Amino acid sequence: MNHLTATYIDFIQSIGVLVIFGVVAYAVKQIMLKDEQRIERVDVRVEE
Repeated sequence: MNHLTATYIDFIQSIGVLVIFGVVAYAVKQIMLKDEQRIERVDVRVEE
């Protein structure tokens, strides 16, 4: 394997790691937002 091929493989692997990291970060962000968007029921009473 020559130097150019090894460099190309390293480049492709680096892109793959960045893509996987981005997908995981996006998934975690969506999970966190889903927890924050929960609507709780509120009992409101009006006294006259």
